[in-house]
Amino acid sequence: MSTCGNCGTVIVEGALFCHMCGVKLQNSITCRRCGQAVKVGSKFCGKCGTPVTNTVQHNNTSHCPNCGAVVNRLDVVCRSCGTAITNRDIAMSVNVFATELAKIETERVDSKSKGISGLFDGTDYAQAYGSKYLDKKVSFIQSFPIPNTTEEIVEFILLAMGNIDNNYGHKKYENSRAGTVGGLYYSEVKMATTWIGKLEQAYNKAKLLFPDDPLFPKIKELYEKKMRELDRM
Repeated sequence: MSTCGNCGTVIVEGALFCHMCGVKLQNSITCRRCGQAVKVGSKFCGKCGTPVTNTVQHNNTSHCPNCGAVVNRLDVVCRSCGTAITNRDIAMSVNVFATELAKIETERVDSKSKGISGLFDGTDYAQAYGSKYLDKKVSFIQSFPIPNTTEEIVEFILLAMGNIDNNYGHKKYENSRAGTVGGLYYSEVKMATTWIGKLEQAYNKAKLLFPDDPLFPKIKELYEKKMRELDRM
C-alpha cells in the first residue's frame, strides 16, 4: 500500500496523479540499502532483497504508509501509530553516491563469482591487507564531495552513520594491531574509519552552513550519540 505524500490518501498502484489532491506522484522510490530504483508498491528491492516500506513524497514532506500522518524528516517511527519509517526519497547527490558505491560492490561480487577477482581478493589475505575493491571504495568515499543543500547534507549524514559498524569503528581498534595493515580486522576497520571521516566532514559542513536550522539540534544529537558510541568524544 502506498500513500500520497501531499494529502495521505491511499493511491492506486500505477497512478501518476493523486485522485484526491491532484499532486503528481513518483513512480519509484530508492532502496535504502543499495540505491536501486524500486517501483512504488513493491515489498522488496529486486536487486538486494531489502524490504521496502512505501511512502510517496512531495516537496520534502512524507506521510506514514500505515495511517497517513505527517512524518518529520528525521523520524524513524510514526508518532501517531508507531509504524517504522524505513524508506524515504533520497536527495539527488546522495542517490548518485549510494548508486555508485553499490556498483563497486556489485563489481566485486561479480568478479568473485567469475573467478577473476584478482590475487587474494576475498581471502584472509584480503581481510588483513585489503584488496583493489576495498581501495576503490575508500577512494570513492573520501573523494566524493559533500553536497551544499540542507536536505542533501542531512541525508548524507544519515547515510554515513548507517554505514559505520560500531564494532570496528571504535577508537580502540584504530591503532591496535588488529586494525592496522596485516591485522585480523584491517579491512573492516579501514571501512569504518573511512565512513567516520566522511561523517565528520559532513557534520562540520552542516555546522558551518545551517547552525540555526530547526533540523540542526537533532543532527547534532545523533552525531554526538554516534561518536560517543565509538569512544570518539
